[in-house]
Amino acid sequence: MTNGKRLYPGVGVSSILMIFLVLCLTSFGVLSLFSARSDWNLTRKNRESVLNYYAADAKAQQVLRQIDAKLREPGARAHPADVLDGLSVEGTKLSAGRTKEIGFSIPVGDSQRLEVSVLPEASGQSYRITRYRLAAAGKWNGDDRHLEVWQG
Repeated sequence: MTNGKRLYPGVGVSSILMIFLVLCLTSFGVLSLFSARSDWNLTRKNRESVLNYYAADAKAQQVLRQIDAKLREPGARAHPADVLDGLSVEGTKLSAGRTKEIGFSIPVGDSQRLEVSVLPEASGQSYRITRYRLAAAGKWNGDDRHLEVWQG
């Protein structure tokens, strides 16, 4: 034995191990909090977009019901201008094309709209839906960002 001193290497190592463990658990906790917050924001945006779509879909069905009622009136003609006369649903843009097609669009949130087109049948008593789709509300300009593509 050297001068009667004993070394206890376990005390320093256990302290360092405990500090490392606390730092790891703290960082995992913070990362979990950020992940949960971003998941919540994504869920909220998804909920809003679904609610906006179904609200627009309900308005589209109201317009289609009004068009159907106009076409079924006695003596009604299937000309688009006659069908559109008197139709009104708030927030809906109605239009008649040259091909007897009746079209309208309903905003779905800030960046999309629901486009619907119907073509009255020759009998004048019914119609055929030719378009029922989501479309961008405006043209995308790329936000002035350059796309970096790997060239190999």
